[in-house]
Amino acid sequence: MELSVKTEYNGKSFVLNRGKVKDAFEHFKDQEIELTVKKWAIKRTSRQNRWFHKACAIIADEQGDDPETTKFEIKDQYCRKPCLRKDGTPKYDKNGNVKTKIVGTSSLSSVEFSELQSRVIEIGYFLKKEIGKQLEGIDY
Repeated sequence: MELSVKTEYNGKSFVLNRGKVKDAFEHFKDQEIELTVKKWAIKRTSRQNRWFHKACAIIADEQGDDPETTKFEIKDQYCRKPCLRKDGTPKYDKNGNVKTKIVGTSSLSSVEFSELQSRVIEIGYFLKKEIGKQLEGIDY
């Protein structure tokens, strides 16, 4: 069997884990398998994570709060995703609203995290113009 899995990112082509994929197909060669293909999203970067922790500390200091409390409050507001059943359908509460859960920033793509960064900067500007500017200028 000839197998090649390729993807393209920023105009460059990559072969992804060719050996591992080939081994998996060989292992299951006499069985029926299901292959799921989905769009791959780049996870948030460690630089983005460092920015978020610094931003939470700045906002917490301005409000007289603990940075962990500030981080929780921001994630509670902006990092929610629907609770899903095994079949992928959303769960609902007794009032018919979709149940949601707070997700960690590590589960966000870099694009989703950029959106979170914009919202955090807006929080800074809401508190004080100087805080917003400080958040925009964080070197991470």
